[in-house]
Amino acid sequence: MRFRRLACALPGLWLGSSCILEPLVVREECPSLRATADGSCCPAWSQAEDGECVVRAWSAPQALGADSEKAYGGVVAVDGLGRVHLAWAHQAEVLHAIDKDGQLELYKGPALLGQARELDLAAGPEGESVVVFRQGGFLGESDTDGAIFAMRQTAAGTLLDASEPLSPGIDAYQPRAVIGAQGTTFITWNQWTGANYGVAHASLAKVDSPLQAFTSVDDVLSQPIFFSNAPRPAMASDGSLVVTWYQSVAGPLLAFVSERSGAEGVLSRPTPEQALSSAEAPLSAIQPTFNPTAAIHDDGRAAVFWTQEDNEGHIAVYLARRSADGVWAKPASLQDSLGPRTGTACCGQVAISPNGPLAAVWGQDGEIRLSLENADGSFVTTPGEGVVISSPGALALDTFVVYGPSGAGLITYREEIDGVFQAVAHRIVGSEVGPAQVLSSASEDVNEPRAAVAGSNDDAAVVWREGGNDGTGGTIRYVRLNR
Repeated sequence: MRFRRLACALPGLWLGSSCILEPLVVREECPSLRATADGSCCPAWSQAEDGECVVRAWSAPQALGADSEKAYGGVVAVDGLGRVHLAWAHQAEVLHAIDKDGQLELYKGPALLGQARELDLAAGPEGESVVVFRQGGFLGESDTDGAIFAMRQTAAGTLLDASEPLSPGIDAYQPRAVIGAQGTTFITWNQWTGANYGVAHASLAKVDSPLQAFTSVDDVLSQPIFFSNAPRPAMASDGSLVVTWYQSVAGPLLAFVSERSGAEGVLSRPTPEQALSSAEAPLSAIQPTFNPTAAIHDDGRAAVFWTQEDNEGHIAVYLARRSADGVWAKPASLQDSLGPRTGTACCGQVAISPNGPLAAVWGQDGEIRLSLENADGSFVTTPGEGVVISSPGALALDTFVVYGPSGAGLITYREEIDGVFQAVAHRIVGSEVGPAQVLSSASEDVNEPRAAVAGSNDDAAVVWREGGNDGTGGTIRYVRLNR
Protein backbone atom coordinates (compact mmCIF):
# COMPACT_ATOMS: atom_id res chain seq x y z
CA MET A 1 0.00 0.00 0.00
CA ARG A 2 1.17 3.53 -0.75
CA PHE A 3 0.62 6.62 1.39
CA ARG A 4 0.67 10.27 0.36
CA ARG A 5 2.15 13.36 1.89
CA LEU A 6 1.69 16.77 0.20
CA ALA A 7 4.51 19.05 -0.82
CA CYS A 8 3.56 22.66 -1.59
CA ALA A 9 5.16 26.07 -2.04
CA LEU A 10 5.80 26.65 1.66
CA PRO A 11 8.40 24.24 3.10
CA GLY A 12 6.64 21.39 4.87
CA LEU A 13 3.22 22.04 3.33
CA TRP A 14 1.13 18.97 2.56
CA LEU A 15 -2.33 17.71 1.64
CA GLY A 16 -2.22 19.10 -1.88
CA SER A 17 -4.21 17.29 -4.53
CA SER A 18 -1.09 16.44 -6.54
CA CYS A 19 1.09 15.08 -3.77
CA ILE A 20 2.80 11.69 -3.72
CA LEU A 21 2.26 9.12 -0.97
CA GLU A 22 5.09 8.09 1.30
CA PRO A 23 5.12 5.14 3.73
CA LEU A 24 4.39 6.03 7.34
CA VAL A 25 5.98 4.49 10.38
CA VAL A 26 3.34 2.37 12.07
CA ARG A 27 2.59 3.50 15.63
CA GLU A 28 0.89 1.48 18.32
CA GLU A 29 -1.47 4.41 18.98
CA CYS A 30 -2.71 4.56 15.37
CA PRO A 31 -6.37 5.75 15.48
CA SER A 32 -8.92 3.15 14.42
CA LEU A 33 -10.09 5.22 11.46
CA ARG A 34 -6.54 5.30 10.06
CA ALA A 35 -5.57 1.68 10.80
CA THR A 36 -5.29 -0.49 7.69
CA ALA A 37 -5.84 -4.23 7.35
CA ASP A 38 -2.11 -4.86 6.84
CA GLY A 39 -1.19 -3.09 10.09
CA SER A 40 -0.07 0.19 8.53
CA CYS A 41 -1.29 3.58 9.68
CA CYS A 42 -2.70 6.20 7.31
CA PRO A 43 -1.47 9.80 7.67
CA ALA A 44 -3.31 12.32 9.82
CA TRP A 45 -6.40 13.84 8.17
CA SER A 46 -6.94 10.65 6.15
CA GLN A 47 -8.73 7.34 6.71
CA ALA A 48 -8.26 3.76 5.59
CA GLU A 49 -10.78 2.81 2.93
CA ASP A 50 -10.75 -0.28 0.69
CA GLY A 51 -7.02 -0.78 1.06
CA GLU A 52 -6.14 2.86 0.41
CA CYS A 53 -5.56 5.98 2.50
CA VAL A 54 -8.15 8.59 1.52
CA VAL A 55 -7.92 12.24 2.56
CA ARG A 56 -10.98 13.15 4.64
CA ALA A 57 -13.15 15.87 3.13
CA TRP A 58 -15.20 18.60 4.78
CA SER A 59 -18.97 18.39 4.80
CA ALA A 60 -21.06 21.04 3.08
CA PRO A 61 -21.94 24.00 5.36
CA GLN A 62 -24.88 23.13 7.58
CA ALA A 63 -27.38 25.51 9.16
CA LEU A 64 -28.87 24.80 12.57
CA GLY A 65 -32.51 25.66 11.94
CA ALA A 66 -34.62 28.66 12.87
CA ASP A 67 -33.01 28.86 16.31
CA SER A 68 -29.69 29.68 14.66
CA GLU A 69 -31.00 32.67 12.66
CA LYS A 70 -30.56 36.19 13.96
CA ALA A 71 -28.09 34.59 16.32
CA TYR A 72 -24.85 35.67 17.97
CA GLY A 73 -21.66 34.01 19.03
CA GLY A 74 -21.11 30.57 17.61
CA VAL A 75 -18.58 28.37 19.41
CA VAL A 76 -17.55 24.78 18.80
CA ALA A 77 -15.92 21.85 20.61
CA VAL A 78 -15.38 18.17 19.88
CA ASP A 79 -15.63 15.63 22.68
CA GLY A 80 -13.55 12.51 23.21
CA LEU A 81 -16.17 10.43 21.39
CA GLY A 82 -15.72 12.50 18.24
CA ARG A 83 -19.08 14.28 18.55
CA VAL A 84 -19.33 17.93 17.53
CA HIS A 85 -20.78 20.38 20.09
CA LEU A 86 -22.04 23.80 19.05
CA ALA A 87 -23.41 26.67 21.10
CA TRP A 88 -24.81 30.09 20.22
CA ALA A 89 -27.12 32.80 21.53
CA HIS A 90 -30.59 33.39 20.06
CA GLN A 91 -32.49 36.28 21.57
CA ALA A 92 -32.38 35.75 25.35
CA GLU A 93 -31.58 32.04 25.08
CA VAL A 94 -28.43 29.98 24.80
CA LEU A 95 -28.64 26.87 22.65
CA HIS A 96 -26.39 23.82 22.65
CA ALA A 97 -26.47 21.29 19.82
CA ILE A 98 -24.64 17.96 19.63
CA ASP A 99 -23.99 16.38 16.25
CA LYS A 100 -24.24 12.62 16.78
CA ASP A 101 -23.28 11.02 13.46
CA GLY A 102 -25.13 13.68 11.51
CA GLN A 103 -28.18 13.83 13.79
CA LEU A 104 -28.49 17.02 15.81
CA GLU A 105 -29.78 16.99 19.38
CA LEU A 106 -30.73 20.46 20.58
CA TYR A 107 -30.71 21.65 24.18
CA LYS A 108 -31.88 25.02 25.44
CA GLY A 109 -30.49 26.98 28.33
CA PRO A 110 -32.49 28.39 31.22
CA ALA A 111 -35.21 30.95 30.56
CA LEU A 112 -33.58 34.17 31.70
CA LEU A 113 -34.22 37.86 31.32
CA GLY A 114 -31.86 40.01 29.29
CA GLN A 115 -29.44 38.95 26.58
CA ALA A 116 -26.91 36.13 26.37
CA ARG A 117 -23.49 37.02 24.98
CA GLU A 118 -19.79 36.10 25.32
CA LEU A 119 -20.26 32.34 24.95
CA ASP A 120 -17.57 29.73 25.39
CA LEU A 121 -17.83 25.95 25.13
CA ALA A 122 -15.76 22.97 26.24
CA ALA A 123 -16.33 19.24 25.75
CA GLY A 124 -14.71 16.40 27.64
CA PRO A 125 -13.30 12.92 27.08
CA GLU A 126 -16.54 11.01 27.77
CA GLY A 127 -18.96 13.39 26.04
CA GLU A 128 -19.54 15.77 28.94
CA SER A 129 -19.69 19.49 28.20
CA VAL A 130 -20.08 22.96 29.63
CA VAL A 131 -21.36 26.13 27.96
CA VAL A 132 -20.55 29.35 29.79
CA PHE A 133 -21.98 32.76 28.94
CA ARG A 134 -22.67 36.23 30.24
CA GLN A 135 -26.34 37.10 30.69
CA GLY A 136 -26.73 40.87 30.64
CA GLY A 137 -29.82 42.27 32.32
CA PHE A 138 -30.63 38.99 34.03
CA LEU A 139 -32.33 40.90 36.86
CA GLY A 140 -34.65 42.65 34.41
CA GLU A 141 -33.03 46.01 34.95
CA SER A 142 -29.80 47.33 33.37
CA ASP A 143 -27.79 45.34 30.81
CA THR A 144 -24.73 46.19 32.89
CA ASP A 145 -26.12 43.80 35.51
CA GLY A 146 -24.32 40.84 33.99
CA ALA A 147 -23.69 37.44 35.54
CA ILE A 148 -21.93 34.26 34.37
CA PHE A 149 -24.02 31.14 33.90
CA ALA A 150 -22.84 27.59 33.18
CA MET A 151 -24.87 24.99 31.27
CA ARG A 152 -23.36 21.65 32.27
CA GLN A 153 -24.22 18.30 30.73
CA THR A 154 -22.89 15.00 32.04
CA ALA A 155 -21.48 12.20 29.92
CA ALA A 156 -24.80 10.38 30.39
CA GLY A 157 -26.64 13.35 28.88
CA THR A 158 -28.08 14.74 32.10
CA LEU A 159 -28.55 18.51 32.07
CA LEU A 160 -27.68 20.13 35.39
CA ASP A 161 -29.60 23.11 36.68
CA ALA A 162 -28.24 26.32 35.15
CA SER A 163 -30.83 28.80 36.37
CA GLU A 164 -28.62 30.33 39.07
CA PRO A 165 -25.53 32.44 38.31
CA LEU A 166 -22.12 30.88 38.73
CA SER A 167 -20.70 34.30 39.53
CA PRO A 168 -21.61 36.26 42.64
CA GLY A 169 -22.80 39.85 42.34
CA ILE A 170 -24.04 41.64 39.24
CA ASP A 171 -20.90 42.61 37.37
CA ALA A 172 -19.12 39.70 35.66
CA TYR A 173 -18.03 39.14 32.08
CA GLN A 174 -15.67 37.34 29.62
CA PRO A 175 -16.13 33.71 30.78
CA ARG A 176 -13.93 30.87 29.46
CA ALA A 177 -14.02 27.13 30.09
CA VAL A 178 -11.72 24.14 29.56
CA ILE A 179 -12.13 20.41 30.21
CA GLY A 180 -9.02 18.26 30.42
CA ALA A 181 -8.32 14.72 29.26
CA GLN A 182 -9.33 13.34 32.69
CA GLY A 183 -12.54 15.36 32.84
CA THR A 184 -11.09 18.09 35.08
CA THR A 185 -13.13 21.24 34.44
CA PHE A 186 -12.06 24.86 34.92
CA ILE A 187 -14.01 28.07 34.38
CA THR A 188 -12.68 31.60 34.64
CA TRP A 189 -14.09 35.08 34.14
CA ASN A 190 -13.69 38.71 35.15
CA GLN A 191 -15.56 39.75 38.29
CA TRP A 192 -16.17 42.95 40.24
CA THR A 193 -15.00 42.20 43.77
CA GLY A 194 -16.35 45.29 45.48
CA ALA A 195 -13.05 47.13 45.18
CA ASN A 196 -11.79 46.29 41.67
CA TYR A 197 -12.09 43.72 38.88
CA GLY A 198 -10.28 40.41 39.28
CA VAL A 199 -9.80 37.03 37.57
CA ALA A 200 -12.40 34.81 39.21
CA HIS A 201 -12.49 31.05 38.74
CA ALA A 202 -14.17 27.75 39.55
CA SER A 203 -12.44 24.37 39.41
CA LEU A 204 -14.30 21.05 39.32
CA ALA A 205 -12.98 17.50 39.50
CA LYS A 206 -15.64 16.57 36.92
CA VAL A 207 -18.21 18.59 35.06
CA ASP A 208 -20.94 17.41 37.46
CA SER A 209 -18.94 18.05 40.64
CA PRO A 210 -20.25 20.75 42.98
CA LEU A 211 -19.36 24.23 41.79
CA GLN A 212 -17.15 26.14 44.17
CA ALA A 213 -16.61 29.65 42.89
CA PHE A 214 -14.52 32.34 44.56
CA THR A 215 -16.01 33.93 47.64
CA SER A 216 -13.81 36.93 48.39
CA VAL A 217 -11.33 39.33 46.85
CA ASP A 218 -8.51 37.14 48.15
CA ASP A 219 -9.62 34.30 45.87
CA VAL A 220 -9.08 36.05 42.54
CA LEU A 221 -5.89 35.26 40.61
CA SER A 222 -5.01 38.86 39.80
CA GLN A 223 -3.64 41.47 42.12
CA PRO A 224 -6.28 43.76 43.70
CA ILE A 225 -5.19 46.71 41.55
CA PHE A 226 -7.56 48.42 39.10
CA PHE A 227 -8.97 45.75 36.77
CA SER A 228 -8.20 42.53 34.94
CA ASN A 229 -9.18 41.72 31.35
CA ALA A 230 -9.81 38.70 29.14
CA PRO A 231 -8.64 35.72 31.23
CA ARG A 232 -7.74 32.75 29.01
CA PRO A 233 -7.05 29.26 30.43
CA ALA A 234 -5.18 26.30 28.94
CA MET A 235 -5.11 22.83 30.53
CA ALA A 236 -2.78 19.82 30.25
CA SER A 237 -3.95 16.21 30.46
CA ASP A 238 -3.20 15.92 34.18
CA GLY A 239 -5.18 19.06 35.04
CA SER A 240 -2.18 21.39 35.17
CA LEU A 241 -3.20 24.91 34.18
CA VAL A 242 -1.97 28.23 32.94
CA VAL A 243 -4.34 31.19 33.00
CA THR A 244 -3.32 34.43 31.31
CA TRP A 245 -4.85 37.92 31.27
CA TYR A 246 -3.86 41.56 30.93
CA GLN A 247 -4.03 44.14 33.68
CA SER A 248 -2.90 47.58 34.69
CA VAL A 249 -0.98 47.76 37.94
CA ALA A 250 -0.66 51.55 38.14
CA GLY A 251 1.07 51.71 34.76
CA PRO A 252 0.76 50.27 31.24
CA LEU A 253 -1.35 47.21 30.52
CA LEU A 254 0.73 44.08 31.18
CA ALA A 255 0.41 40.34 30.48
CA PHE A 256 0.25 38.03 33.49
CA VAL A 257 0.01 34.28 34.00
CA SER A 258 -1.19 32.12 36.88
CA GLU A 259 0.01 28.50 37.05
CA ARG A 260 -1.16 25.26 38.64
CA SER A 261 0.63 21.92 38.81
CA GLY A 262 -1.81 19.02 38.49
CA ALA A 263 -5.55 18.97 39.06
CA GLU A 264 -5.11 19.32 42.82
CA GLY A 265 -2.53 22.07 42.68
CA VAL A 266 -2.99 25.63 43.88
CA LEU A 267 -3.14 28.42 41.33
CA SER A 268 -0.44 31.01 41.78
CA ARG A 269 -1.10 34.74 42.13
CA PRO A 270 1.58 36.66 40.21
CA THR A 271 2.96 39.83 41.73
CA PRO A 272 3.14 43.05 39.68
CA GLU A 273 6.87 42.37 39.15
CA GLN A 274 6.12 38.98 37.56
CA ALA A 275 4.48 40.36 34.44
CA LEU A 276 5.50 38.56 31.25
CA SER A 277 5.41 41.63 29.04
CA SER A 278 7.69 44.64 29.09
CA ALA A 279 6.51 47.59 31.18
CA GLU A 280 7.99 49.98 28.60
CA ALA A 281 4.78 49.96 26.52
CA PRO A 282 1.20 48.77 26.96
CA LEU A 283 -0.44 45.69 25.54
CA SER A 284 -2.76 46.42 22.64
CA ALA A 285 -6.49 46.49 23.34
CA ILE A 286 -7.58 46.28 19.68
CA GLN A 287 -9.08 42.83 20.23
CA PRO A 288 -9.18 42.46 23.99
CA THR A 289 -10.78 39.02 24.18
CA PHE A 290 -7.83 37.46 22.31
CA ASN A 291 -4.97 39.24 24.00
CA PRO A 292 -3.13 37.45 25.51
CA THR A 293 -3.72 33.74 24.80
CA ALA A 294 -2.08 30.66 26.33
CA ALA A 295 -1.11 27.07 25.53
CA ILE A 296 0.30 24.21 27.60
CA HIS A 297 1.92 20.85 26.83
CA ASP A 298 1.72 17.69 28.92
CA ASP A 299 5.48 17.81 29.54
CA GLY A 300 5.13 21.13 31.39
CA ARG A 301 6.05 23.50 28.61
CA ALA A 302 3.73 26.46 28.13
CA ALA A 303 3.45 29.65 26.11
CA VAL A 304 1.70 33.01 26.35
CA PHE A 305 1.24 35.11 23.20
CA TRP A 306 0.18 38.76 22.99
CA THR A 307 0.18 41.96 20.93
CA GLN A 308 1.90 45.05 22.31
CA GLU A 309 2.98 48.52 21.28
CA ASP A 310 6.71 48.75 20.45
CA ASN A 311 7.27 52.47 21.22
CA GLU A 312 8.06 53.06 17.55
CA GLY A 313 4.52 53.53 16.33
CA HIS A 314 3.74 49.86 15.67
CA ILE A 315 1.88 47.00 17.34
CA ALA A 316 3.77 43.69 17.24
CA VAL A 317 3.36 40.14 18.55
CA TYR A 318 5.39 38.70 21.42
CA LEU A 319 5.78 35.25 22.94
CA ALA A 320 6.88 34.08 26.39
CA ARG A 321 7.81 30.40 26.73
CA ARG A 322 7.90 28.19 29.81
CA SER A 323 10.34 25.28 29.84
CA ALA A 324 9.37 21.81 31.02
CA ASP A 325 10.99 22.56 34.38
CA GLY A 326 8.82 25.65 34.87
CA VAL A 327 11.16 28.51 33.97
CA TRP A 328 9.71 31.36 31.91
CA ALA A 329 11.73 33.01 29.12
CA LYS A 330 10.36 36.45 28.28
CA PRO A 331 11.08 38.60 25.22
CA ALA A 332 14.44 40.29 25.68
CA SER A 333 13.07 43.70 24.65
CA LEU A 334 10.37 45.36 22.58
CA GLN A 335 12.58 44.62 19.56
CA ASP A 336 12.35 40.88 20.31
CA SER A 337 9.02 40.35 18.55
CA LEU A 338 7.80 37.12 17.01
CA GLY A 339 6.53 38.94 13.93
CA PRO A 340 7.46 42.13 12.06
CA ARG A 341 7.33 45.52 13.74
CA THR A 342 5.58 47.24 10.85
CA GLY A 343 2.00 48.49 11.07
CA THR A 344 -0.51 46.79 13.32
CA ALA A 345 -0.67 43.22 14.56
CA CYS A 346 -3.94 41.99 15.99
CA CYS A 347 -5.88 39.08 17.37
CA GLY A 348 -3.29 36.36 17.91
CA GLN A 349 -3.63 32.80 19.07
CA VAL A 350 -1.07 30.18 20.17
CA ALA A 351 -1.25 26.37 20.36
CA ILE A 352 1.24 23.60 21.19
CA SER A 353 0.92 20.25 19.45
CA PRO A 354 0.97 17.10 21.60
CA ASN A 355 3.91 16.11 19.38
CA GLY A 356 5.77 19.23 20.52
CA PRO A 357 5.65 21.88 17.76
CA LEU A 358 4.28 25.34 18.54
CA ALA A 359 2.11 27.44 16.21
CA ALA A 360 1.20 31.11 16.66
CA VAL A 361 -1.10 32.94 14.24
CA TRP A 362 -2.17 36.56 14.06
CA GLY A 363 -3.47 39.29 11.78
CA GLN A 364 -0.94 41.81 10.45
CA ASP A 365 -2.35 44.73 8.45
CA GLY A 366 -5.01 42.58 6.81
CA GLU A 367 -2.82 39.49 6.28
CA ILE A 368 -2.71 36.30 8.33
CA ARG A 369 0.76 35.41 9.53
CA LEU A 370 2.04 32.20 11.07
CA SER A 371 5.08 31.45 13.22
CA LEU A 372 6.02 27.79 13.61
CA GLU A 373 8.54 26.13 15.90
CA ASN A 374 9.69 22.52 16.02
CA ALA A 375 9.43 20.48 19.21
CA ASP A 376 13.03 21.40 20.09
CA GLY A 377 12.21 25.14 19.88
CA SER A 378 13.94 25.73 16.56
CA PHE A 379 12.04 27.91 14.10
CA VAL A 380 10.40 26.50 10.97
CA THR A 381 9.47 30.02 9.85
CA THR A 382 11.70 33.08 10.02
CA PRO A 383 11.79 34.56 13.54
CA GLY A 384 10.70 38.17 13.64
CA GLU A 385 8.64 37.68 10.49
CA GLY A 386 6.65 34.46 10.38
CA VAL A 387 5.07 33.67 7.02
CA VAL A 388 1.94 34.99 5.31
CA ILE A 389 -0.57 32.19 4.76
CA SER A 390 -3.56 34.20 3.49
CA SER A 391 -3.99 34.98 -0.21
CA PRO A 392 -1.77 37.77 -1.60
CA GLY A 393 -3.67 41.04 -1.80
CA ALA A 394 -6.80 39.71 -0.07
CA LEU A 395 -8.10 41.12 3.22
CA ALA A 396 -8.01 38.39 5.89
CA LEU A 397 -9.05 38.65 9.55
CA ASP A 398 -10.02 36.73 12.72
CA THR A 399 -7.55 33.88 12.84
CA PHE A 400 -7.59 30.89 15.17
CA VAL A 401 -5.38 27.81 15.73
CA VAL A 402 -5.94 24.54 17.58
CA TYR A 403 -4.29 21.12 17.80
CA GLY A 404 -5.99 17.80 18.48
CA PRO A 405 -4.66 14.93 20.64
CA SER A 406 -2.61 13.27 17.88
CA GLY A 407 -0.94 16.48 16.67
CA ALA A 408 -3.40 17.17 13.85
CA GLY A 409 -4.56 20.76 13.97
CA LEU A 410 -6.37 23.56 12.17
CA ILE A 411 -5.79 27.21 11.39
CA THR A 412 -8.92 29.15 10.46
CA TYR A 413 -9.62 32.74 9.43
CA ARG A 414 -11.96 34.69 7.19
CA GLU A 415 -10.82 36.08 3.86
CA GLU A 416 -12.53 38.41 1.41
CA ILE A 417 -13.25 36.52 -1.82
CA ASP A 418 -15.19 38.27 -4.61
CA GLY A 419 -16.35 40.92 -2.17
CA VAL A 420 -17.63 38.54 0.54
CA PHE A 421 -15.73 37.18 3.54
CA GLN A 422 -15.53 33.37 3.48
CA ALA A 423 -14.31 30.85 6.08
CA VAL A 424 -10.87 29.43 5.26
CA ALA A 425 -8.95 26.61 6.94
CA HIS A 426 -5.46 25.08 6.77
CA ARG A 427 -4.84 21.59 8.15
CA ILE A 428 -1.72 21.07 10.28
CA VAL A 429 0.27 18.07 11.39
CA GLY A 430 2.86 19.16 13.90
CA SER A 431 4.87 21.85 12.12
CA GLU A 432 3.63 20.94 8.63
CA VAL A 433 0.86 23.18 7.28
CA GLY A 434 -1.41 22.44 4.35
CA PRO A 435 -2.87 24.78 1.73
CA ALA A 436 -5.94 26.94 2.21
CA GLN A 437 -9.37 25.36 1.83
CA VAL A 438 -12.48 27.57 1.52
CA LEU A 439 -15.14 26.02 3.76
CA SER A 440 -18.09 28.38 3.22
CA SER A 441 -20.14 29.52 0.25
CA ALA A 442 -21.69 32.53 1.91
CA SER A 443 -23.54 35.36 0.21
CA GLU A 444 -23.12 37.47 3.34
CA ASP A 445 -19.90 38.04 5.26
CA VAL A 446 -18.61 35.20 7.43
CA ASN A 447 -17.62 36.29 10.94
CA GLU A 448 -15.41 34.73 13.62
CA PRO A 449 -14.73 31.22 12.28
CA ARG A 450 -13.70 28.96 15.17
CA ALA A 451 -12.30 25.42 15.03
CA ALA A 452 -12.07 22.35 17.26
CA VAL A 453 -10.20 19.04 16.92
CA ALA A 454 -10.53 16.14 19.39
CA GLY A 455 -11.36 12.48 19.78
CA SER A 456 -9.24 9.45 19.01
CA ASN A 457 -9.84 9.84 15.28
CA ASP A 458 -9.07 13.57 15.01
CA ASP A 459 -12.64 14.61 14.38
CA ALA A 460 -12.87 18.29 13.58
CA ALA A 461 -15.40 21.05 13.01
CA VAL A 462 -15.47 24.76 12.17
CA VAL A 463 -18.33 27.12 13.05
CA TRP A 464 -19.04 30.70 11.96
CA ARG A 465 -21.78 33.32 11.72
CA GLU A 466 -23.01 34.57 8.35
CA GLY A 467 -24.35 38.10 8.17
CA GLY A 468 -25.57 40.13 11.11
CA ASN A 469 -23.05 42.91 10.63
CA ASP A 470 -25.84 45.43 11.22
CA GLY A 471 -26.16 44.21 14.80
CA THR A 472 -29.30 42.12 14.26
CA GLY A 473 -27.51 38.78 14.39
CA GLY A 474 -26.75 36.31 11.62
CA THR A 475 -27.06 32.62 10.79
CA ILE A 476 -24.82 30.07 12.52
CA ARG A 477 -23.34 27.45 10.17
CA TYR A 478 -20.73 24.77 10.58
CA VAL A 479 -18.80 22.09 8.73
CA ARG A 480 -17.37 18.88 10.10
CA LEU A 481 -14.77 16.49 8.82
CA ASN A 482 -16.45 13.57 7.05
CA ARG A 483 -15.79 9.92 7.90
